[in-house]
Amino acid sequence: MGDVDVARLHFGAPAQWMDRAFCAWLVEIGRPLSTLIHDGIGVPIVDLRCRFLSRVDLDDVLQVTARLAEVGTTSFRTRYEFSRAGEPVVHGELVHVCIDRATGRPTPAPAWLRDQLAAPADGS
Repeated sequence: MGDVDVARLHFGAPAQWMDRAFCAWLVEIGRPLSTLIHDGIGVPIVDLRCRFLSRVDLDDVLQVTARLAEVGTTSFRTRYEFSRAGEPVVHGELVHVCIDRATGRPTPAPAWLRDQLAAPADGS
C-alpha cells in the first residue's frame, strides 16, 4: 500500500523498485552486491530519473525489465521499464559511480561491466 497513493502511484516507489531490480540484475549476472562489497567496490547512485506514464492501482502486478545501458570511465547507467500486462507504466534510469570503498574515491568501472554491455541481451 505504500507504493500507491491518491494519485495511484507514490513518486518514491519506483526508486525502491529500481534498487531491488538492480540488485536482482547483479545476482543474475553472477555479481551480487555482497561480492562487490567484499571486493572493495562501491556503486553509489549519483543520479536517478523516473518518468511516470500511467497510474498504478493497488492490486496491479508489474513486470520489470532491467538492463545495462552505458559504461563510462568510472560510472555506469542502468535502465528500467515497469509494465502492466505488457503496457509500460514507468521508465527509470540510475547512474552509479564505481568507488574504492577504502578511500571513497572513484575507480575505473570493472571490465566485467563492459563485458556485460557487449553480451547479447538473451545471455547467449
